[in-house]
Amino acid sequence: MFDNIVALDWAKSNLAVARLKKDATVPKVFETEADIDFLKQYLEELPGTVQLVFEISSSARKLFFELRDYVDDIIACDPLKNDTVKKGAKTDKIDAVKLALLARQNRLNNVFMDQSENFKLRRLVSSYIDKVKALVRCKNHMADFKDNRINSEYDEFALEQTKNEIETLGSIKSQYEKKFKILEKNNKQVKLMAGVPGIGTINAVKLVATVASADRFRSYKDYWGYCGLARYLVESGKRSYGTRRIRHNPMMKSIYKTAALVAITTTEEFRMYFNFLTKEKMLPDYNARNTIARHIAKMTLMMLKHNTKYNPKLIRQKIKAQN
Repeated sequence: MFDNIVALDWAKSNLAVARLKKDATVPKVFETEADIDFLKQYLEELPGTVQLVFEISSSARKLFFELRDYVDDIIACDPLKNDTVKKGAKTDKIDAVKLALLARQNRLNNVFMDQSENFKLRRLVSSYIDKVKALVRCKNHMADFKDNRINSEYDEFALEQTKNEIETLGSIKSQYEKKFKILEKNNKQVKLMAGVPGIGTINAVKLVATVASADRFRSYKDYWGYCGLARYLVESGKRSYGTRRIRHNPMMKSIYKTAALVAITTTEEFRMYFNFLTKEKMLPDYNARNTIARHIAKMTLMMLKHNTKYNPKLIRQKIKAQN
């Protein structure tokens, strides 16, 4: 147990701080301006060990990196799973108090954050995805303009601005992709992932940034769930209610599903594995593709854990073992 649990409810203009001492049952709470330097000084002056608690939000990343060295432990919790915080009266002070009490009871779901270079890549990936979405949206607008254009100076003006926006966003996207190529050369794990069939440079950066630390997954089955590649049986009272997919990362699911499709069509070993699954094991095509996506996910997780290169012989060995 920590000597102090400090829970924060951070907003742009104000900050609620609830401090729960080791021997106290009710936290002491106060409200002040949102000032990171004040927080550093406050935490530094607390006696004994300190656990810091806050919910994941747009400010969570900044709080984690700025305050990590001033405390003994940090819980950045998932607000979607904090039902207790949502119930009853809701103010910044009340929310901070509830977080402190929940932390003492070990009832908070901690979201992974760390200070590694791989984790820092997440901002780069997030920004790149935003630019790609904006570019796709502009291209859709351009298609709409061309299909439904009328003879109007307003249409002409809007069309010209959309053309300029597409050109600008395309140039920015290219700059991000050049940065990804540099990362492939300088980051060992990005290079390893880019060497896996179907992954490629861009998805390798996305994958490494999202995983950050492969050791946080206890097994490849946990990783399958995180990537949306597994469904779990639901039973109650000896009655089966089918299967369900847990909350997962849609981007990771897309990476592995795409990798499976590309690998089947571009590499001999995965094409052999797909034919083996569909012809020998009689699996439907979609099940065979999902099996290959799972295999690539398991393989990349092991590669990240042990920093090993892709070995195409393993696929052949897998087919031989299942015969």
